[in-house]
Amino acid sequence: ADTFFNRTGAASEAECVACPAHAVSATGSSNHTECFCVLGYAGLPGDECVMCQPGTFRDDPTQYICEACPVNTYNVFHASNDEAACLACPFGKTSVGGSDAELDCVCREGSFATLAADGLHWECRPCAAGTFQTAINASSCDACPAGTASDLEGADTPAVCARCNDGYYALEPASTACAACALGEWQAARSTSRPCMQRIVRCT
Repeated sequence: ADTFFNRTGAASEAECVACPAHAVSATGSSNHTECFCVLGYAGLPGDECVMCQPGTFRDDPTQYICEACPVNTYNVFHASNDEAACLACPFGKTSVGGSDAELDCVCREGSFATLAADGLHWECRPCAAGTFQTAINASSCDACPAGTASDLEGADTPAVCARCNDGYYALEPASTACAACALGEWQAARSTSRPCMQRIVRCT
């Protein structure tokens, strides 16, 4: 096993040629193409076997390439021979296929990221009410504009920023609720980002 001999008339076992490193063959193999790379290494039969790098694996003997780890996973190991070596990103994080470090698991939309003190992973915090974030691994959240409000935490779309109803207003960005006009005040339609105006009563 793990050798081959492609001629006739061998006089001794010493004439059997060893397969390339990290390749195996069955007993009685007669050609170098019968040397197959072990799982965790890639290469066509009989060729050099190349180690699968972090972020990849090879667990299918009928395929001769290293496959990328799926999205939302990462793999720090060399020569992985099982997809199970691709570890799931922590909750609230995402990664692209072929990620090779936990640092590649970044914060999802609806949150903001800060680099941990060890420099090896991101810490994710949900956007506060009145804010949102549509991008991944953003360093801050965007504020709902004045005249709108949102009481939802972790929002990943500006659609949560609802315009205040007529008679209500929100003067500041990132408002979590709209305030009602006081007794004797009014608010014009589509003017919810400005203070209410006092009602004027003319005496006759």
